[in-house]
Amino acid sequence: LTEDPFERDEAILNRARTYSNLAALYFSTGDHSTASRYLDLSEKGRSQVLEPDDPQLLSLQERRADLALAAGRPEEAGRVLRAYVDACEGYYGERSEHLARALSKQAEVAAELHHEQEAEALFGRSIGMQRGLGGQGAGPVLALTLRRRARFHLMAGRTDLAIKDLVEARAILEQVHGTGSIR
Repeated sequence: LTEDPFERDEAILNRARTYSNLAALYFSTGDHSTASRYLDLSEKGRSQVLEPDDPQLLSLQERRADLALAAGRPEEAGRVLRAYVDACEGYYGERSEHLARALSKQAEVAAELHHEQEAEALFGRSIGMQRGLGGQGAGPVLALTLRRRARFHLMAGRTDLAIKDLVEARAILEQVHGTGSIR
């Protein structure tokens, strides 16, 4: 252990990142309860050192929503995402990749809850924002959002709109990764 406050804080953040990575690993294997425990440990560590609106702390809310959604609790995921969207708007502003990604997930949850008008509005806002942002990361995130919206359109019986979104998503991924990587 160290007496230096900076080194202590760095050690706490490193441990919290490790817990966050373990949460992601367990989430990917389908062990959501273990993932949730590691996410709690990461949040506990980060909140000892970071301000409540720090991006490293905010990002855990997005993961918490993913866990709730994967566990079949879309209402809980929606509540967490609403708070996360508000936090992203407050910290990053009204036009950021973080906000666009959060809106995309919030739209997916609204679609799962059959809140069609809300889902359509959130997808539209997220896609419009991403098209305006451009940049390296915007392409894959936009493609993912288009795939989510295509699923929403399919659930609503709008096959023509789903196909349009999927074609655009594929074109984006081919542009980013090359045509040989898309099958």
